[in-house]
Formats: sequence, structure tokens, C-alpha cells
Amino acid sequence: KYTFRHLRLNGHSTVKVHTGSGRDTRHDVYQDRRDHIWDNRSDRATLSDRRGSVVDTESWGRGRDRDRGDDRGHDRD
Repeated sequence: KYTFRHLRLNGHSTVKVHTGSGRDTRHDVYQDRRDHIWDNRSDRATLSDRRGSVVDTESWGRGRDRDRGDDRGHDRD
């Protein structure tokens, strides 16, 4: 779990989440972690609002079709 304290997304906007270090912008945010947290074969990211309600999810690898109903490919940091 990671909380982006100063991030506000408008409807239909996107942001790229990076595991490593960097400078946050409107389009890229960084978790400042040293270790990898994503599994390249299969994993899921969930975006929740401040009340804990799920806003969106993205998954890849095994089970992805079941989770999203599509087979789009995505690169992950």
C-alpha cells in the first residue's frame, strides 16, 4: 500500500506510477522505493480514493482477462 499525499486526478486523466525515485509531476509519481514491488509475470494495481473506495484497477499476466475483460498490454515501472 502506498499513499500519494498530494495527488489529485480529474476524471479521465492518467498518471504513471514509478516504484523508484524521482520528482513527482502531474503525469508521473514516484514511490521512492529501493526494492521492486511488481511481479513482471502477473500482478495488480488498485487505485482507491481517500475513503477507500476502489476507483480503478489494472492487472497483467495470469488472470488479467478475468479482472479487466480485455487483453491490452502495458509497460510497468
